[in-house]
Amino acid sequence: MSVVLLAAGAACAGALGTYLTKSISLRMPVWQAVAPLFAINALLVVPLIPLGGPWFLGNPRVLALHGLSIALLCASTACIFGLITRGRPSAVAVGQALSPGILLIAAPLLLGDSVNVAIIAGVVLLMFGALYPLRRSFEGLRSGSTLIILMALGSMIGLLTVATAALADLGVGLPETYVVRTAGASLVYFMIVPPRSLRLADIPPLAVRSFFVTSSFLLTILAIQRGSVITIQSILATMPLLVLLIEWVRRRQTPEPGVLLGAVVVAIGLSILLRLGT
Repeated sequence: MSVVLLAAGAACAGALGTYLTKSISLRMPVWQAVAPLFAINALLVVPLIPLGGPWFLGNPRVLALHGLSIALLCASTACIFGLITRGRPSAVAVGQALSPGILLIAAPLLLGDSVNVAIIAGVVLLMFGALYPLRRSFEGLRSGSTLIILMALGSMIGLLTVATAALADLGVGLPETYVVRTAGASLVYFMIVPPRSLRLADIPPLAVRSFFVTSSFLLTILAIQRGSVITIQSILATMPLLVLLIEWVRRRQTPEPGVLLGAVVVAIGLSILLRLGT
């Protein structure tokens, strides 16, 4: 399967997963759904464990990276669910799609390389251009709070990608990376927000959402293993536009001008920055 098809599949699956997150927030106690969602994510990848090679849980560096990954996943998820209960999935997707821009700054710093000042300026301009139009897109949040949460969301997802790459460099396979991360996050949320009010009837929609989110992650990894990161991330940057399309098809919702502008800025700006920064 070609890299373009894998990346396009990852973008479509991620867009559907983001859209379904909003649906879940309308149908059930949303915060109580987080722990079961992570548990289902982990279970979906368990069958791949025999194909993933040895595990490295005895390595202190691996354990530290697992701990960092769990913390970033829990915090970024809190941002996603906190925002999606107040606005459209497409607006949240814009913040998620900014993560490759953060990678352009974080990766060289972690590798001990110098960071191009022009790239830093470009990332700052991209974040401002993409997020400023969204400042009034979330009910009950002030403009400043909205911008801070969206920037934090993109930054944490970018750093989570860096942690994933660092685990891969240490020989950690995909099943260990994903299962430990999602199972750990599930335990954290089970302790914070136990799913006391969820019903058995809530499990199928949660499983469908988990399937698309997990598929997006796995397809992205497969694409990265086979081709150009620039091409892959450029395709993934179109995810907010795909969410806008899903919103229109499913609910006939006209795109909010600010969200549409932010989605276009992300798609074009990231494509340019990725080519300049790699």
